This record gives sequence, C-alpha cells and structure tokens, in this order.
Amino acid sequence: MVVNDSREGEIDFVTVLSREANLLAAIASEVGLAPPVPSCAGWSVEDLVVHLGGAYRSVSELLKGGEWHSSDHHQVQGDPIDWLLGGLAELCATLGGLPIDAPVPTFWPEVRGPKIYWARRQAHETTIHRVDVELVRGRWSGVTVEFAIDGIDELLTGMLTLAGWTDSVRSDFSLGLVSSDGDNWLVRLRSGRVEARKCAGQVEADAIIHGTASEIYRWLWNRGGQLTIEGDQAAALAWRDVRIHESPSD
Repeated sequence: MVVNDSREGEIDFVTVLSREANLLAAIASEVGLAPPVPSCAGWSVEDLVVHLGGAYRSVSELLKGGEWHSSDHHQVQGDPIDWLLGGLAELCATLGGLPIDAPVPTFWPEVRGPKIYWARRQAHETTIHRVDVELVRGRWSGVTVEFAIDGIDELLTGMLTLAGWTDSVRSDFSLGLVSSDGDNWLVRLRSGRVEARKCAGQVEADAIIHGTASEIYRWLWNRGGQLTIEGDQAAALAWRDVRIHESPSD
C-alpha cells in the first residue's frame, strides 16, 4: 500500500511516479524497444527503460540505508519492461514505508524532508523519460499545470544548482519564462552558474519564452515545446548547452 504523505493541495508524488512509470511502460510496449530516442543521444527505448529500472533500484537501496550506485550498477533480469515495473513496485513500497523525516542523503536540500525529495525527484525523472518515449511515438500527452509548475521550480532551484550541469554554457545570458497558467521566472546564466527567481509582473531579459507551464517545463528539459520566443533568439538557443539530459539519480 502506498502511503500518501502529501498535505491537502500538495502533489502526491508517489502516485504521480507510479502513473508516469506505467504510462511509460505502455508506450514502450507500443513503440518497441529497438527505436532510437531522439532526445537521449545514443539511447534506444530499451536503454531508457533499463536505465530507469536501475535508477529505481538505486534509490530504493539508498532509502533502505545502503550505498549509492549509478543506475547501470544493476543487471537486467528477464523482460526489460517487466524489470522496470518490478523496480517501480520496489521503490513505491520503500517510499510508502519510509518515515517522513528519515535521515536519507539528498543531492540538494528539501525542507519537506528526504522522503518528499526522492518521491518528487523520481516523479519528475520518470515524467521526462515518459516524454522521451512519447517523442519516439510522435505525440505527447502533457502534464498537469500544478506538476509542471513544480517541475520548473525543481529544475531551476534544485537540479541546476549542482556542479557541472552548466559547464558547457559558453556565454552569459538571461531568459524570462512567462507562463500563461503558472509562475513567471527570470533565469540568468553567469560564468556557468544559474540564478533563478520568480517574478511578479513584467519580466525583462535577453529572450522571453511564452507558453503554458507544461510546454515551458519540457522546453527547459530540452524536450521540445510549443512556445513563442521574443527578443534574442541566440539566448534562447544557448539554453540547449545546459547539460540537463540526465539526472543526478542516473
């Protein structure tokens, strides 16, 4: 049984994780394991499925007090999609039994505790990889506004604070993210470091990105997006140099 530790109005990340993983598995079964994944250079659908199944097992081991291992530490047994879903079941069960304040390491601070951190991180990782397999299929099914808003926040204030993720950015620039149904953000890249803050009202930046929260979410992850870009097009294109094709649970 999955225990819901979210407060009223908050996202139940374990439920999202389970839903997204099962959707990914269904799409992978539909498109097959052999096709290449355009948004993950050098990966096939099978590589993506195996990676995610390994990531679930690595996080489960960490939550149980074990050492951290990369996703490729684990060897696939049997059908890759079944193996993915087996890892999902293990992770959801582990999260369900974990105290909210369990002393588990995280890659960046989370005021709600490590349990929420890891449920949130795996929910977003799985969602972005679901987008990857949908790009193989040629049709994406979106995410809720609330989850997209949370994903933008997690990426800008958590993921991109880690060392090495912006090392390949060659120039300084600023982006304004103007969401039609969510928050507005000002994002600056200076000397390879990301500074991001929410903004009320008009945003001034080198390039302004207009779209729904859902489309901005996947655009920030370099997974496409139906957007309108105003201002310096080169600044918007420079975002592609940010190394966000993997996650710190890889």
